[in-house]
Amino acid sequence: MIRSRRRKRETLRGWWRVTPFVVMLGATLMAFTWLHTQRLKNEYRANELAREIRRVNDRIGDLRGERYDLGRLERMDARAGEHALVEPRPGQVRVLKITLEEMAALQSERVDMPPQRRRVTRSAVLRVDGLAPIAPPTTNDTAVAQSAGRTENTPESHL
Repeated sequence: MIRSRRRKRETLRGWWRVTPFVVMLGATLMAFTWLHTQRLKNEYRANELAREIRRVNDRIGDLRGERYDLGRLERMDARAGEHALVEPRPGQVRVLKITLEEMAALQSERVDMPPQRRRVTRSAVLRVDGLAPIAPPTTNDTAVAQSAGRTENTPESHL
């Protein structure tokens, strides 16, 4: 029995020399396995995000089409009766032709609206192409700009 113990010890002495190499090999394989698993997880996540982006872009396209359908004049004409909207009477619509001098006079005589007035009851659209430069609006320019909540100072946003 004593000899068998000695023999076992002698055979185990050789393993102690090989153990660091086996541990290094195991740790390396485990690190590569972990890295591969993480890479696969990231690829799955990237595919999921790409699918989500495609879904959102498709939804945006659908909403743009729906916005186009809702903004058609035929649909608006059909629904106008529900909101008591009627065609303007003769003399209600006036086309204004403004000269450069009148535009300059309007610019110099501009009256700011009081800040407490927020509700717009009537609206007017005036488009002047190339007659006079458009100055950036002030905070009290019009109730339309206040109610729309626009803060852009570009001329295109005011047309």
